[in-house]
Amino acid sequence: MRQIIIYLSLPLFLWACAGNSESQDAGTDGLIEDAGTDAGGDEEPGQSFFLRFEEGAQACAQFSEGRTAAQELALGARLRFAPGLVELSSDQDFFEADLIESVHLGPNGIPASPTGPGEFAHQFEEELWGWCHRFIFTQAYTFDDPPRPWRIEADFEFCRKNAEDDPFELVFDLNQAGEAARSLQASKRQVRIRGFLDQGVDYLTEKQFFRSCTYDTTEAEPFTIHLESDDGALIVDLNKRQVPPIFGSGEAAIVGAQVSLDGSPQSTDAPLHLAYRAELHNLDEGFLVVLDPPIAGAYGLHWRETGTTDPPALVNLLDENLDPAAPLESKGVGNYTETAE
Repeated sequence: MRQIIIYLSLPLFLWACAGNSESQDAGTDGLIEDAGTDAGGDEEPGQSFFLRFEEGAQACAQFSEGRTAAQELALGARLRFAPGLVELSSDQDFFEADLIESVHLGPNGIPASPTGPGEFAHQFEEELWGWCHRFIFTQAYTFDDPPRPWRIEADFEFCRKNAEDDPFELVFDLNQAGEAARSLQASKRQVRIRGFLDQGVDYLTEKQFFRSCTYDTTEAEPFTIHLESDDGALIVDLNKRQVPPIFGSGEAAIVGAQVSLDGSPQSTDAPLHLAYRAELHNLDEGFLVVLDPPIAGAYGLHWRETGTTDPPALVNLLDENLDPAAPLESKGVGNYTETAE
């Protein structure tokens, strides 16, 4: 059984539970060779800011409260950014830039093709406490097989508040999507990246929230989840990373899985083959692991905690449709632990 510790006063707890994770989570041709940054507190609009995309920079669509593991798997996507330095000049209200190298969706990694250029719009806001420059990026795409419209919206915000400046350069790399991982309900974010499938309206099936693919940062704590079926035929170890939330839910993901089924081992760290779901405060966790290639006719594994923190009673073996509601077979869970590393 997992130990859950939440340090909240009653008023703060009630306020946090009322939050919605959906509220979290934006010329030149964009790419330039290099440039210095001015990290000073210049309050004039004629300021430049920078997005630095290292080789291998990426972001993944990650869990949002209240979805099933199957819904999270279907919405899973990975962005790979074009390496380079992008200058965001506050002197330009509109300009084009190429930020994205590739986009893939779902467990089959369906690629997307752009249907228009990447475009930035700049907004400036001045308040008694200081100012904010916001650069809003949008680009339209289409996924193939079957064709599905998709668009990305990303906000990059640079503020001066009470004589303190945000970093004027945001760095994207293999592990970090521009800024450190944090609580889903964090009110202050410099980076918000969202994806919208089809009409982009339905929260459960069409809205994506992009964050780190690996959570390999000092903010995210590592855990190992160990599961054994009661017949001994299935053994699973999951590598989970989670940001301890001050309130609400912390960012979390499964970043690796080691599976042995009927004596056949398999390991994966592919983000599109690992799905995590949870409710508020990261309770009632659920997991879906895609097996590629399938083992003994099973294409995936799924289980969900019983209630809020109790171990699962069953683990489902899934067919090629990866539908937990129609499992190939269900096994009883004989041993289940979660251990901080």
